Amino acid sequence: MFTGIVEELGVITAREDLPDAARFTVRGDLVTSDAKHGDSIAVNGVCLTVVTVEDGAFTADVMEESLRRSSLSKLGPGDRVNLERAAAVNSRLGGHIVQATSTAPVTS
Repeated sequence: MFTGIVEELGVITAREDLPDAARFTVRGDLVTSDAKHGDSIAVNGVCLTVVTVEDGAFTADVMEESLRRSSLSKLGPGDRVNLERAAAVNSRLGGHIVQATSTAPVTS
């Protein structure tokens, strides 16, 4: 879960295009200060799963479907991005809770 409050302005430092995905490396000293493999970090509002963390940067794989449905497909090295760590349930939640919902039509 995320609050929708941007914590840091990060920078894409690398992009590797894979057969059905892209691997991004994103520099963000604050969001990587306590990040580890498997954590969630929102990049421009898209929740990504951390693959590696090293020297103030993290990598995350973005599947083709997520690339098609978001602005992440247009990103490359040097682009600035909004970064946000997942909300911690043991602290005050500022902003509002952001939850993904299905875009499928509702039928009765």
